[in-house]
Amino acid sequence: MRKKTYDDGFIFSFKIRLEYRLPYTYMRELSKVNPTLKNYNLNWQKVFEFGCMTLQALLSKGYRITAPAYFETRPYNNTSTFTGTIIEEIKQFAYELNFKQPEVIEFCLWLYFMIHMSDEEITFFKINTLEFQIDPPHSR
Repeated sequence: MRKKTYDDGFIFSFKIRLEYRLPYTYMRELSKVNPTLKNYNLNWQKVFEFGCMTLQALLSKGYRITAPAYFETRPYNNTSTFTGTIIEEIKQFAYELNFKQPEVIEFCLWLYFMIHMSDEEITFFKINTLEFQIDPPHSR
């Protein structure tokens, strides 16, 4: 299946939980003022690309991903402009994993936080309570 590309960009809206929105906003604002992150300017596109790249690597090695159970609506609507194939990739991963699109997006965010935040930040934002389960290939 050929992926759609959006070189000029397009607007995409998605919903996530507050538990993911707050740390994203913190990391985005920190990227604007922290001298070690100068000119990085975190945005949704970068987080999604990081998450999808990592997800592709995990799946290609046979890892199995399980989303945490969540039965409420995701009340925080977000809108951003995206380029390339990233949204098509998210849709494809949702199909392959039998996830909802917001679960793939939240996986990208969770993974980004776990890699880029300090232990203190992870504890403060309670990122460790949002755990996705990543099972190695031999545990099936």
